[in-house]
Amino acid sequence: NFVKCTRIPRIHLLPNSNQYNFQMSNDLEKRVQKANLRYRKTNKALIQKIDVPIRITNTGFVAALSTVDFVGVYKHTDVPLVGKAIAFDAKECTNKTSFPLSNIKQHQLIYLRLFNDMGGSGFFLIHFKALNPNHAYITPPDLVFSYWNSNKRKSIPISDFNKEWLVAIDDYLSYFTITTL
Repeated sequence: NFVKCTRIPRIHLLPNSNQYNFQMSNDLEKRVQKANLRYRKTNKALIQKIDVPIRITNTGFVAALSTVDFVGVYKHTDVPLVGKAIAFDAKECTNKTSFPLSNIKQHQLIYLRLFNDMGGSGFFLIHFKALNPNHAYITPPDLVFSYWNSNKRKSIPISDFNKEWLVAIDDYLSYFTITTL
């Protein structure tokens, strides 16, 4: 029995290893990558997609723990050579009332909290596809952590997403000209 795939992932062998990079971007990631290219061309930011490392075992492909989807630096001010580190994971769901915590991996949450503790701008870019096709929320890891630790819910209600966090996907860095996460 074969599993039918609608998309064929790109697989790249890492140099001098038995690990492979397995890449299958969702729609949100593709749009963010286009925005990142535009940011790079306009000298506003350098943000790169991080591939998920994959190992081939006797049982098939196994994903290794990675960090987050995107890491880079953006111009924090108009002063030359002043940038700020940025890291985020792009998440999307079709729900209209809440975001499932099962979409977030514990190591991603830990990484983004540590990233913020070190002075970077770390967040989850959460896209409710059915509600806001062209917008997503710049979501602080502390909001996710509060639900993760409470064990009372398995999702974050849409009402807990601050409207100020809602940004156009194609220009998500506009958030950082308004406020600092």
